[in-house]
Amino acid sequence: MYQLEDRPHHRRATPREEGSPLANVTTMIKDLAPALTRNADGIWRSGVSRSVSYPADGNRKFAAVEENSFWFNHRNACICSLLERFRPSGVILDIGGGNGYVALAMTRAGFDVIVVEPGPDGCRVAHDRGLEVIGSTLADVGVKPGSVPAIGMFDVLEHIEDEAEALAQARSLLASGGRFFVTVPAFAFLWADEDVQAGHYRRYSRSVLAAALRRAGLEVEYISYMFVPLPVAILLTRTLPSLLGRRADRSLQQMSAEHRARTGISGQILARILAFERRHISAGGELPFGSSCIGVARKPRE
Repeated sequence: MYQLEDRPHHRRATPREEGSPLANVTTMIKDLAPALTRNADGIWRSGVSRSVSYPADGNRKFAAVEENSFWFNHRNACICSLLERFRPSGVILDIGGGNGYVALAMTRAGFDVIVVEPGPDGCRVAHDRGLEVIGSTLADVGVKPGSVPAIGMFDVLEHIEDEAEALAQARSLLASGGRFFVTVPAFAFLWADEDVQAGHYRRYSRSVLAAALRRAGLEVEYISYMFVPLPVAILLTRTLPSLLGRRADRSLQQMSAEHRARTGISGQILARILAFERRHISAGGELPFGSSCIGVARKPRE
């Protein structure tokens, strides 16, 4: 389990040597964003810092749970299956990439990835995981317009108040025919105190997400729900208690308990349902229900 206090002793997973995959990504950063500079900590900076709607300790907490989390690992598997179906023609910018856990999975699946993350904790963990990191928000990333083959925003869009502006910025960076990959939390009726604490502005349905992407000038290629078993659990353990005025406990212990892989019969049932989800999404099927949405859209060819 990765913890920030262990960071100085953590060996990087990918060597930054000439000819290595990461060296290729370094070259891509220099081409895409020539004005960026890499600091002594190895992280690329634009020189601009903005606040974001995200808990200050959010990345630190998730760094301690994500590697053993059924939720993070299932989401990674679904994202990578979508990337296989709609394979980008080059590097992926992982906007709001946090600790780099998604980027690490994408890299291991054979994709070139650059993490773009404003939070200092997330930047450090992602860098120590062997990833190239730009310490910036989407608005200040410094990438040349029309130059990026693919952008991912994985549970990030709901944290941005001006959704239309964020999608417009992402579209402007995409090359002609470039793809936009996205995951978001689903269903407004599941809104709970956890959403407020997490810095969310909204939850989505498939139709709401599709409409937002189309308004941004993107062509929707695929949208599905995922995490079919979770809405009932969220409704009972988060939404209803919030309606009754109970404030959520977002301690590290509580988060670890929520994310830990289930055991026994219930764990077996959950594992089988999620395995079905992965196969269904990989085959291009769309699920009618779930606690998250996953999708891909494309910038029209010019």
